[in-house]
Amino acid sequence: MKILKLTTSRKPRLGWTSLSDCELSVGLLDRTAPVPDIPGVQFLVTPLSSPQKRILEAWKLADCVSGVDVIQNHIIPAWQGGISDTWSSTCKEQMAAYILGTFSTLSLDSQSALQTIAIVPVSTLDGQSCFKFSKASELVDPNVTELTDLCFDTEEIVPKSSFFREFHVALKGCGIKTSIDEDLVSHRILCYANGQHSPAEVRSRACKLLRASCRWTSVLTEDFRSNLRRLAWLPSTKAGVESLSDASNCRSIKDRLLVSSQLPILSTDISEAWESRLGWGDIIPSSVLLSQLQFGISQKSREIIDAVLFYISDRNLVLQLAADLKGLECAVCNDVFLKPSQAFRPASLMTEGCRGLHPYLANVDYRFWRDHEKLLTLLGVGDKPKPADLLKLQEVLEAKGDLDEHDTSVAIELLRLAINYPRESWSGLKILGASGRFHGVSEIYYNDLPARQSKQDLNLTHPGIPKSTIEHLMIDSVSSQRVKGILEIEDDDEDEFDQQENAITRISDTLERYPIETTFREYLANADDTEGASKISWVLDHRSHSCAELITSQAKELQGPSLLCHNDGIFSESDFHGFKNVGEGSKMQNKGSIGQFGRGSQTMFHFTDYPMILSGNFLLILDPQQEILPMNPLKGRRKPGVKLKLSKIREVCPDQLRPFEGLFGYDMVLDHYPGTIFRFPLVTLHSKGSLRTSKRELNTGEICKLLDTYFNEARTSPLFLRRIISIEFRLYGEADSGWVINCNGPFHRRATNDPRSSQQFICTFAKHNAATRMPYMGEDTWMVSCQDLSQAIQLVPESSRRVAKNVECGMAALTSSTANNDNSGAQGTPVSLRIFNTLPLSIASDLPVHVHASFSLSGDRKSIVLDEYGSKSAGSESNRYLLQEALPKLYLAFLGDLAGLLHQDAYRFWPQEEPPKRSFGSHIFKGFWKELMLSPQKIFPAQSQQPGVQRILRFDQAVFDFMPKESSDLLLPLLLSLGIDVVRDVPRKVSRQLKLITGVKYVTGSMLRAMMKTDTCEGHVLSAIDTKSAVWDALFNALVPINLSKEDAHELDGCVILPLADRNLGLGTLRLLEVGQPATYFLASAEEARLFSFASAKLVVARVKSNIETLFDKAKFNIEPLQLRHVEELLHWRHKSLVPTIVEDQWLAKFWKYWNATRAPGFKYPDVDKFDAQIYRATYNHGNSYLTPREFDELPAVVMPPISPLTLAQRHLCQQIPGLYLVDPQLMPKSVSNKEKNLGSETSFSRLVRSLHTLGQKMGTGHFVARHLDEDSTKVCHWNTQHCEL
Repeated sequence: MKILKLTTSRKPRLGWTSLSDCELSVGLLDRTAPVPDIPGVQFLVTPLSSPQKRILEAWKLADCVSGVDVIQNHIIPAWQGGISDTWSSTCKEQMAAYILGTFSTLSLDSQSALQTIAIVPVSTLDGQSCFKFSKASELVDPNVTELTDLCFDTEEIVPKSSFFREFHVALKGCGIKTSIDEDLVSHRILCYANGQHSPAEVRSRACKLLRASCRWTSVLTEDFRSNLRRLAWLPSTKAGVESLSDASNCRSIKDRLLVSSQLPILSTDISEAWESRLGWGDIIPSSVLLSQLQFGISQKSREIIDAVLFYISDRNLVLQLAADLKGLECAVCNDVFLKPSQAFRPASLMTEGCRGLHPYLANVDYRFWRDHEKLLTLLGVGDKPKPADLLKLQEVLEAKGDLDEHDTSVAIELLRLAINYPRESWSGLKILGASGRFHGVSEIYYNDLPARQSKQDLNLTHPGIPKSTIEHLMIDSVSSQRVKGILEIEDDDEDEFDQQENAITRISDTLERYPIETTFREYLANADDTEGASKISWVLDHRSHSCAELITSQAKELQGPSLLCHNDGIFSESDFHGFKNVGEGSKMQNKGSIGQFGRGSQTMFHFTDYPMILSGNFLLILDPQQEILPMNPLKGRRKPGVKLKLSKIREVCPDQLRPFEGLFGYDMVLDHYPGTIFRFPLVTLHSKGSLRTSKRELNTGEICKLLDTYFNEARTSPLFLRRIISIEFRLYGEADSGWVINCNGPFHRRATNDPRSSQQFICTFAKHNAATRMPYMGEDTWMVSCQDLSQAIQLVPESSRRVAKNVECGMAALTSSTANNDNSGAQGTPVSLRIFNTLPLSIASDLPVHVHASFSLSGDRKSIVLDEYGSKSAGSESNRYLLQEALPKLYLAFLGDLAGLLHQDAYRFWPQEEPPKRSFGSHIFKGFWKELMLSPQKIFPAQSQQPGVQRILRFDQAVFDFMPKESSDLLLPLLLSLGIDVVRDVPRKVSRQLKLITGVKYVTGSMLRAMMKTDTCEGHVLSAIDTKSAVWDALFNALVPINLSKEDAHELDGCVILPLADRNLGLGTLRLLEVGQPATYFLASAEEARLFSFASAKLVVARVKSNIETLFDKAKFNIEPLQLRHVEELLHWRHKSLVPTIVEDQWLAKFWKYWNATRAPGFKYPDVDKFDAQIYRATYNHGNSYLTPREFDELPAVVMPPISPLTLAQRHLCQQIPGLYLVDPQLMPKSVSNKEKNLGSETSFSRLVRSLHTLGQKMGTGHFVARHLDEDSTKVCHWNTQHCEL
């Protein structure tokens, strides 16, 4: 079939074609639409109403579409596929116009596709056509001058002008550039850097680009970053020369101060975004910064130096560049630039600065410091010149030789600054002499004499050095040399009282560890260690003394009020030597001494800064802070102590001995003093010492309070001492002051084979009331025991700092204390119970006795060393032995001594309250109770049947009575009569601990149950019960407690314990029964026992307070509670009475009252019909008789009707019948009497009829009735016959 075909031309051209000519035929509804040549596709003319369209659609030969569909489905894909390359320029422009003319009707996908197709005809910026097609996004809007200004006139960069005018809207939709974006920037950079344009043309356009705003929408790609930064397109200037630079070789204007000497500077300002894209946010290379800084220093440009240093600080480059910066003179110090090591922070006061050291050292300008403080600090700019700085400066000055006036002032100023530091820090410092030469501190002297009297070759200090500086430098004076010569004080004495450890630190540490109160304890220990000493005295001297002739002028500090301590022993050479090493002391090698670390003596520094010790031939003065004693120029400081002969002191400085005059027998004429006096000049609020953290003033009142408190401790302190028997305190010049304690000699350790010794120890005391001067006097009596353990213990000395001493342990108990009326305010009892290490420690024993042992203590003597939490401490092994083994064993032996002395009262010294966990007393407590069961010691006071006889038992002998006191008192005679070693009246807390010991014997139900089965027990029990009946109650309650277990109940089998109703029968034996066996005994009340007294052998009388009922729930015994069902058995024991008596009648009345007593609801009374006992009383033929219940049923008998108007006829009837037993209704079971209360009841009338029948057997019942009953009685019988069913 032939059909019209549309072909490409400026105007559509028609022709005929066949559908088979092409692979694809497309019907075109718009016959005017231009279409290109597309291989394999032919476009057919098919207007809307044409037959062609109907034929093609009806036969489905081809799709008929609009022009938009042709563009989207054919033209655009052909252009994208490169088919457009075969089209002519005219055709392309025609197609582009056709497409853009329908742009708004195209789909979004098609519009997007057009942005990627080069469909726009291009011209140069100056309007020259170039027959080139480009993508719209590659061209700029010629109407936007911001874009065209960036371009060159000959660039093919804009659409053809006519084309742009017609389709400018569509071109914007296709992406033509209307503003600066990343693609445009990249295109411009490539253009600027290609070298095709002059630098001047590029500079103007590049500056405009850099000043313009760009829409940065993406992360920089490597390529883009490379072009942007690598290509030389940036207009820059260096030293007035313009050029194009790449980004790495120039910087922005704002970095001018940081790089201007090293890199060109961009010719225009740019935004931060541009800086970031150019990489100028990255850190400037260190080499550039350092070179720029050097340039700024050379130019003395404060502006450049500030900028570079700010940049280095802000970018955290200080540590990286520190080494380089320290070598540069980058510290601005007013008018000079110095290296950081020569500069110091601004001084707050002019006197504190480095003005006197200029220009060698200087303070940083204040503003410069404010701006760069952190950086300068990191570079080593210090607060002020340090000794090393000063020593280095001194070397510079010394190297100059002759100094001018300025350098001399620098040398003197240098000394002024040096004295602000510790002496050891400026070792090697030299002093400027009067000769202008420098000398060491030990080689130069200060001339303090009016006219020089010393040797001519002495080096004297420069006159310009202030005296205060000389004093701080501790430069010895000429006059001091004279005094030291007389006193034989050698400066090069290697054995002087210098610290081998840091004395001040060591003493301060001691004072922190040892409270001030421990001073008295420590000096008592020192006195007790001194050979020949027997007493110690404390005196508080409020006087001040002459200061005219002293060892130094500063020694006036020694002449004020003081506290003195005296003992009558003399210091040995080793004692003096002990003060030379504050860490060792003189007691390290002395096994018999109390002191352990030699630190206790340092507690004197609580009271003084300058202790004095006068003993034998010498006076020792200690000055650990080196403030008052003569100078040692070799060491550049004052001596820490001097040991002076008394004879020499008296010659050159006698006032130094004046405070001792007249005290404790000392006279200044003596060259040897037979005792020891410690003198502690008291510290005041104005004391400048650094030994103590506390600054409290130790006035007379404070010290009196301390010694007043110490009095209580002093009362116990001599208990374990070896020498001291007297302790005293008084105020100087006041006879009735203070207090005194005297003992009857020190405790004597026996030199025998027995390592333990005990003795009574008596201490008397007197204490004066400060207000009334009246003495408070008394006496303490102690029992003290000590045991030598030297052979029994193995110490572990390898890690200990001390040699093992004699090892012992001891205990003390205050057995009595008496005192007169206490008007002094003193305590009436000694201090709390303590642990001792010869002297009391500040550790509670937590026991009722004082405890002493040769413990290994912590350095502050506050704690006993023990290994805990896996730690390993020297001495802990021996301490554990002492606490857990030695002391518990001694405690047991000690209690034996106390029991022999105090008997029952010894229990107050037993360990009763368990000490707190982890306390030292807890170890002794646990060890004591562990050792007790195996101990051979007799420690338990026992009871005795013989008055006045005291018996003490071992643990394995004792039988403890833990019963309540009432029961214990009742059973004691019985237990003693049975031969039991009874220990009673044991305190409750002791009892509680004893019960926890395995194997302890004490009075228990089980023990008593076993005893009650013996052959001899019955007689002793009966005897005890006869003496006091309550004994049985107490005994039975112990045998059968309320909480008796079933197992314990079986132990009762065979116990002779049951109290029979008849005491003469003895005691009944308790037996277990098999199932079905009858009971042997019945538990009866006292009333029941009296009622059934004829059966006393079967009855056990229950006492009100006994627990006998407990038996019935635990097991089946041969005793049961008496019940009515048992009465028949008891009645078998009652004799039969043929003749009624009043006594029998009374018993019957009681019996039936007991029987008929109210019982529990629902109680079923036993049937008495078969009882073979005469328990019914009857009237028979006008006489009285007793019947058994069986006879009541077998014989002619009725229950006598009661006396009442209704039953008079019935009573008359019964009384007319001869041979009829009339039973008393009151003496029979209520159940019977109620049932047969009158003849109106069927049972009673039936019984009457049976009885008449029995009585009338011989003559016949009718004749018998007619013979004996009158008419009224006969009527009664007839009436009852009619109303009863017989």
